[in-house]
Amino acid sequence: LPITRARHDGAIEPIGFVARANPHIDATQAGPKYLNTPDNPLFHKGAQLYIADHDRLVAGATPVLVEGPMDAIAVTIATRSEYVGVASLGTALTEEQARSLAQALHGSGREPVLAFDADDAGRRATHRGYWLLAQHGLNPNTVHLRPGSDPADILALHGPEALHNALADHTPLATE
Repeated sequence: LPITRARHDGAIEPIGFVARANPHIDATQAGPKYLNTPDNPLFHKGAQLYIADHDRLVAGATPVLVEGPMDAIAVTIATRSEYVGVASLGTALTEEQARSLAQALHGSGREPVLAFDADDAGRRATHRGYWLLAQHGLNPNTVHLRPGSDPADILALHGPEALHNALADHTPLATE
């Protein structure tokens, strides 16, 4: 899947790629869930976000931060333009990614929803994401997913309505 950025003239250009590792090839080998383009002068994983549909985000869809592109695509498909999935290209959001998202949302009145995986790493990523986004004036929301699940799992196992309902039932993370 291409990782893109917007140029100054508004055009979208690819700067790297991300792919999901196939766990069925050799389940005995441990490794990352997603494989990214190696760092180079154009691409640094910690500075980029995977946006499932850049046009929807620009048009006003609420961004939903998730761990990987498959979750971002699931969010975007299940919600028919109301939400757009944005993946951090790793378990945790970075300062550079938070700044980039805050700049994209500046003055829009939209607040991001954090829907990282419902496991210990995802909960840590959610709390870290809150503090990174709050320092940029955002008040992120969160959702409660079934333990051990992620947005792509919910779409695959329970359908688009279940994922849409989970996202629509978001609450301010500051109250958690």
